[in-house]
Parts: sequence; structure tokens; C-alpha cells
Amino acid sequence: MSKLAVTGAGGFIGAHLTRALLAEGHEVVAIDNYIRGQASRLADAEGAIQRATLDVRDKDALKQVLAGVECVFHLAAINGTENFYTQPQLVLDVGVRGALAVSEACIEAGVPDLVVASSAEVYQTPRVVPTAEDIEMVIPDSLNPRYSYGGSKLISELIAFNYCRDKAGSTSCRSSSRRSSPPGMADRSRCRETAARRGPSATSATSSTASSACGGRGRR
Repeated sequence: MSKLAVTGAGGFIGAHLTRALLAEGHEVVAIDNYIRGQASRLADAEGAIQRATLDVRDKDALKQVLAGVECVFHLAAINGTENFYTQPQLVLDVGVRGALAVSEACIEAGVPDLVVASSAEVYQTPRVVPTAEDIEMVIPDSLNPRYSYGGSKLISELIAFNYCRDKAGSTSCRSSSRRSSPPGMADRSRCRETAARRGPSATSATSSTASSACGGRGRR
């Protein structure tokens, strides 16, 4: 089985994904600083779990714990509508600098595969629900801190698809699907199956695991 890593492992989705990967026999590095996540969600997790308490903006610390990891699922973020209004600087800092640090740590540590979780928030109020992936992503008002989270997720997709493409070398970087749930369900939506891998990978089981563990649709 593979050695994998999950950032935001103490979050609702991150904990479910971590448990599902462990159940399949993978070794999992569970990364979180528990500002938003809860250590109790993994307190009784069984299997080959390595708990790493660190900030995803700390590239050097990430590089150390990612040694030998074959795939990273980057879910760490500061979500919650109250935080969007009261702490937009933290939401953006963790969302943007975190995505950059995780990407660069993967590249420098030689991690062959990185999956960056996006969100239905990149659509805000989409004109079509369910929402296809070719629907435009929007930030309705850059002056409104409400959109700090959606903006950071949009930027994280640019990082995964473009920044990583130019720098990654052997690291395959991509964003998970951002399909929208029905109205009012966006905050409870889950990550669905990730895009197909580029070329052979020892971690081929992780796409189906991400889907089954996280409910098979939507975004955080």
C-alpha cells in the first residue's frame, strides 16, 4: 500500500478521508494545526497513522513530513462564514500561502502526486444547479470579505493548474472537482472523485477512496 498525506486531517472531510485511507491499508500522514480541525476526530483512528501538528504555510516543516509520501490531498483551509467576515486576512493567508507552500513542498520533497481540494464557493450563486465544470467562476465583489474563502479557492486552482505546471517537474498537480450541490447545501458538500492521473501511479486507489470517503460530489 501507499504512503499518503492529508492536510486539514482534523477537519470533517479530512478526518473521513484519513480514516478511509487507513481502512484501505495505506500509511497516512495526518497534517493539521487544529486551529479549525479537531484532534478528537482522529483520536481513535486505527492503522498506520502519523500525526503531524504543523501549519501548512510552513514549507520546511512540510518537506520533512512529506519524505517518502506518494500523494498529498490538500484540504486545509479556514472555512466558516463568520471567519470570512471577521478574519478574511487569515482565510486568504492560509488559502493562498498554504496552497503555495504545499505545492512547493511536494515538488521539493519529490512527491509524485498532489490533489488540491477546491470548493463550490468559486461559483457563489451559479446560474445552473447541478453545476457543470465549465460554468464561470466568479468573485462578485472584491470589497466584500465574504468572498475571501471563494477567492482563495479560485487562486488555489490557478496554483494547481498553472503555477505547479511550470514548476512541478515530476509532480502531477490538479484540483479536485468543484461541482455545486443544490442551494443551501454548499457548506455540507463533499469532494467527489478526482481527475484522472497523468500516467501510471502507485496511488491509483486514492481517487476512488476520495470519492467514497467524501460522498462522491461537490466541494467543501
